[in-house]
Amino acid sequence: MSFSIAAAQIPAIKGKLSVNARAHMQVVAQAHAEGVNCLVFPELSLTGYEPTLAASMALSVNDPCFVLLAQQAKRYQMTIIVGGPVETGAKPAIGAFIIQPSGQIKIYRKLFLHEGEAAFFQPGHEHYLLALDGHRLLNAICADTTHPEHAAACRTYEASIYAAGVLITEAGYGPDTEQLQGYAKAHNVLVVMANHCADTGGFAPAGKSAIWDSRGLVSGAESLESCLVIATQHDDQWHGRCVALCTDKIPVV
Repeated sequence: MSFSIAAAQIPAIKGKLSVNARAHMQVVAQAHAEGVNCLVFPELSLTGYEPTLAASMALSVNDPCFVLLAQQAKRYQMTIIVGGPVETGAKPAIGAFIIQPSGQIKIYRKLFLHEGEAAFFQPGHEHYLLALDGHRLLNAICADTTHPEHAAACRTYEASIYAAGVLITEAGYGPDTEQLQGYAKAHNVLVVMANHCADTGGFAPAGKSAIWDSRGLVSGAESLESCLVIATQHDDQWHGRCVALCTDKIPVV
């Protein structure tokens, strides 16, 4: 039986939670049609990367925006990893909300913050390891991936997949992705990177979401197109493809 994981490369509209959530649902439905078992969205995908809005838009697992996404996860038996600010009672954390096929939602909080983020966010304190379909997935968010000790935890937790929602600009794309590809080889893991593809928070993302295994690039987006970057495992080998999303169902920034 094959297993497929995908990075969702889509735009996010600043602060428009309900619009972005509907777009996520459309992408989830398309991913299901492509046979995807686990879908990874970019950093802060539900709100856009908007630090100044994060406190006012902080989410909990009980937020109404997750109700329909959880229903989809159950209906499609898919794990859906979406980005959003996490309500903590103090400054929010940058989170990955992990919606499981049971409908249960868990949260990973970004451990390593970028310069300037500490004014708006607080870091998390522990890794999150996700078990799915014979794989163990270690979650990461953007700056986490620039700290080698974070990826090295794949060995500690015996993870076979390292999945990150990110916001990477063109200037940072070369060194950041070289590091990610290096992790795939060094730790013998599949590395999944889901990037934004439209301006957010004053940054111009590079797009070019990608997936690497220990041999190199499995699949990648060419530029800023809205798409699914998919890796499917057959006979212990990963095979990649990139599928365009229906742009009439994705919001225009």
